[in-house]
Amino acid sequence: CMPAKPKCSNCVLSTKCLSLAQNTIAFRPVKSKKIKVKNRYFHFLVLVNQTEIVLQKRMEKDIWQHLYQFPLTETDGPEIPTELNFRLKSKNANYISEECIHILSHQKIHARFYKFELTDTILHQEYTTINFKDLHQYPLPRLIDKFLEADT
Repeated sequence: CMPAKPKCSNCVLSTKCLSLAQNTIAFRPVKSKKIKVKNRYFHFLVLVNQTEIVLQKRMEKDIWQHLYQFPLTETDGPEIPTELNFRLKSKNANYISEECIHILSHQKIHARFYKFELTDTILHQEYTTINFKDLHQYPLPRLIDKFLEADT
């Protein structure tokens, strides 16, 4: 028995088959539509000093809503955003990660992490500076968890 050539007369389930009773065999099996996967490019700034790290709470209605992350710049492609490129040239980044791929059901996240020494500069209002020992109290996306696990 195949979808294009059903053998309903030989089927043990034919007496209970709704598709046979409603004469909808030609429409079976129903093929589900494929989900279009969207590529997203995330550039995370990891700002740290000896005891502290900077986080930002995701408030927008998107993936990871209400979770914490590093300050983020999202781009349309893999290129480094202009403001980050300026920072990379003017200050020495302690670490620049390889591209990390994180696959969600309908999105493919291409992430890079840029680690800088946290200075006395005034941070944007939406950022929170927390002590490393308190980091476990903040809900983080699995992508950032993996980065932190590999980084320690």
